[in-house]
Amino acid sequence: MPHLELKYLCHILVATGKMGEEFNTEGETVLDLILELDKRYPGLKDIFIPPENNLFNARTAITLARSGEPTRGVSDPNFKLRDGDTVILW
Repeated sequence: MPHLELKYLCHILVATGKMGEEFNTEGETVLDLILELDKRYPGLKDIFIPPENNLFNARTAITLARSGEPTRGVSDPNFKLRDGDTVILW
């Protein structure tokens, strides 16, 4: 169960009503995280993965900061999360 630091920017901040939170996810991937967050913040999944194309929305972004590695954008929904990752959703 990875413990993550989540940061929310732009329209994701509006959708969640907060700038970020500490989060223990049951999932292993970025997609698992989005599906889990959608239970807490209904509609969040549709912002990142519109139902009409089932691909990541090009108008959103997910950035990952991991200790000892360069910060990077994430476009693969199956990207594996690790304990201590910082995930920026915008």
